[in-house]
Amino acid sequence: MSSQGDSSFKSILRECPALRQAPGDYRRTRNGDARKWCENDAARWRIARIKVMISDLECTVNTLKTEIQDEQVRSRINDPTQFDYPTIATALIKRCCNAMRSIDTLRRKLAELDRVAEGEFIIT
Repeated sequence: MSSQGDSSFKSILRECPALRQAPGDYRRTRNGDARKWCENDAARWRIARIKVMISDLECTVNTLKTEIQDEQVRSRINDPTQFDYPTIATALIKRCCNAMRSIDTLRRKLAELDRVAEGEFIIT
């Protein structure tokens, strides 16, 4: 799974080339500029980490959905309300719902960070 996360992070770095660059010399900036630059740099890193987490959770959701379908095929019961419905499939459905809820929460947090990063400060 770490290789999946590594590849996700590499794709984020391809999207955001500014994240690959080392931070500049903070001493060259004026008084409050360095602090603002650091805050924006930290926000960009948080955005990248959240995108990687969302990507990993989406892969997990797809895997869980496949496992649920496999279990339904194996047991020949597709209706979760039936008495004979496999408990493993029920547990997988709950895990899938929790993962999707986490994705929604992360997307909301990402939207908030995007609004904050819109006023991005660039050092020339």
